[in-house]
Amino acid sequence: MAQRAVVIGAAGFIGSHLVRHLCEQGRDVVAFMRRSHDADALRSLGAAVVTGDAGSLADVRAVLAPGDLVFHLAGASGAAASVADPAANLAGNCGTLLAVLEVAARLEPRPRIVFMGSRLQYGAVARLPVDEDHPQIPTSPYGLHKAICERYLDLYRRRYGIGYAVARATNPYGGEAGHARPYNVLDQVIWRASRGETVTVFGDGRQIRDYVHIDDMVAALELLGARDDDPVVNIGSGSGITFRDAVERIVARAGGAMTFVPWPPEMLAVETGDFVANIDRARALGYAPRVGFDDGIARSIGRVRALR
Repeated sequence: MAQRAVVIGAAGFIGSHLVRHLCEQGRDVVAFMRRSHDADALRSLGAAVVTGDAGSLADVRAVLAPGDLVFHLAGASGAAASVADPAANLAGNCGTLLAVLEVAARLEPRPRIVFMGSRLQYGAVARLPVDEDHPQIPTSPYGLHKAICERYLDLYRRRYGIGYAVARATNPYGGEAGHARPYNVLDQVIWRASRGETVTVFGDGRQIRDYVHIDDMVAALELLGARDDDPVVNIGSGSGITFRDAVERIVARAGGAMTFVPWPPEMLAVETGDFVANIDRARALGYAPRVGFDDGIARSIGRVRALR
């Protein structure tokens, strides 16, 4: 995997960690992002920084070159937010990918695309663990738009020969406080507990989740970028833990407290229930999650405390 790597959405949680990882590997990295105030941090890693709109054909043309490896991580996140503004979510997810595909289709050799999918494409699932052939019946526009993006990728592969890979991510965590987002629930818990605050748990907290540490997530993306076929794989830890148990472990290590409140209606409407990923297909490609949950939260708590 020697070609130039272009990370679209480089200012985000996963994107910024991927840029760091690739730069540490000595790669030629272009960090493409909307927000200029993150530029200095990424330049300090050795990345070339380009700011622009991932949904703009002109801006994407200015950053892509023939033969690039494109990690497409830009998008509008949040299931509940997508219900509140589905048009913005459509533009942020499908619109940005279409801009990249349209530009890539006019380049020779074609860039290869690694796309960030989501467990929310599956919706409420019928069986655990969830393999990639499970029906996709999303409960939110966000999950639907991610599923549609995969269809666009397949169409442009068949029509223009654009190679791609898809990582259907479970629940990544492990960012510093500056990268915690409202939809990145576990990092929010770690941040609040480390500040001695009370962590709110919806319902009884018994919903099962599959949490994958950011170090394993970026390693998986790098692995998918190195392939010359078109894999679509789940990326997670392959094991589940209840949210209540996760919070209890974090509070025990970091401090703070835990309280229970009823589910807000807008969150309950998009709740998908238990989820654990079957990662056998990813393992067959060489993916091997290495950061266990307790080790992962310990690393995250240490990162947050280092910033205080």
